[in-house]
Amino acid sequence: ETASVIFLFLASLAMLWCYFYGINTSKKQKNIYLFLSIFLFFWAGEEISWGQRLFGYSIDLIASNNSQSEVTLHNLYIVQDFLHFLYFIVFGFVSLLCLNTIFKTPLISPLLLPSAKLFYFFSLPAIYYGLKALRSFFPDFVDASFANQEMYEFLLALGTFIYAYDMVGKNIQKL
Repeated sequence: ETASVIFLFLASLAMLWCYFYGINTSKKQKNIYLFLSIFLFFWAGEEISWGQRLFGYSIDLIASNNSQSEVTLHNLYIVQDFLHFLYFIVFGFVSLLCLNTIFKTPLISPLLLPSAKLFYFFSLPAIYYGLKALRSFFPDFVDASFANQEMYEFLLALGTFIYAYDMVGKNIQKL
């Protein structure tokens, strides 16, 4: 989990760098970099429960409505019912974006597309979360253990870091 947080935080900083120092990027691309930076910072904060164990604090209103008694939004009971299905959709879509020959369109800048080498970093977690979502809807149909979630979260964090590193590299090449 610590490595995941480090990768997500570094990816957030890399996206922020692209926002401020990206050369020949459109305003739309810069806004996407800024959004990704904020999103990745938020994801890293959620991964470490916003420092709850590190600083020894709790917010009872959130922790009492949380499946892990933590100060996180993604573990709130109200979110848990659809969270893994959402992960399946989002990471499945990102893994398809890695097959970027399919998505060569003016709507998505080639600069922002993840490379094919990242396909497994997103597709394996998408499959994992898809099966986990299926299990919540059909508990008798899918009988499997889902005890290795941290491994898939690590794959996502590492893939995200590599993507952000690639974005910095693309922007440096343009200098």
